[in-house]
Amino acid sequence: MKRLYLGISSLVLALGLFSCIKEEETLFTDTLVEFDAAVMNTNNAYTPSKDTILGRIPDANKLDSIAFPFLVRQPPIGRAAAAADPAITRTSGNVRLRINLVGATRRTATTVNIAKVPQSGYTLIGLATNLNPNAEAVEGTHYGPLPTTVTIPADSSFGYLDIPILNTGMASTVARELALRITGATEARPNRNYSYIGIRISQQ
Repeated sequence: MKRLYLGISSLVLALGLFSCIKEEETLFTDTLVEFDAAVMNTNNAYTPSKDTILGRIPDANKLDSIAFPFLVRQPPIGRAAAAADPAITRTSGNVRLRINLVGATRRTATTVNIAKVPQSGYTLIGLATNLNPNAEAVEGTHYGPLPTTVTIPADSSFGYLDIPILNTGMASTVARELALRITGATEARPNRNYSYIGIRISQQ
């Protein structure tokens, strides 16, 4: 009887101790920057993994490889591009990409650094390296000067990158590709999974 009493007492004590543990709320405390269109659209390209760079077999699933989308339609804000959205062509005039600040808004502006990614810096999913049927877009021919930074204003969560599209005046069946990467930001870091984006400019 005494043994049963001790067992029940121990059980009650253990339950009482665990019930006193307060559930801690998990808060996101990081500050990230990302391409909105990279979050919303399906991936169809990837950056080379270390295995690719070292001459081994390329593998899009390698941890150090980043998958990202190439847009063929004007990217809407906050949703995936759809067939009803205007195609990106040499007559589009401008393509606007939104850059999101993920985390608490800041009292000062955030400067986001942007760099062009050469066509040798990525591979289309499902195609072997160097079998891309499209060509690299050339600044001054297929698109105008690109800013190297984008500003997300103070107390805002969004900044915008405008890509001026130039009309060569000559139709071609070969589309031109422009890939971009967020390389850094003031007091924020690129969201690894959504730091690359590409646009494919139809020359038809």
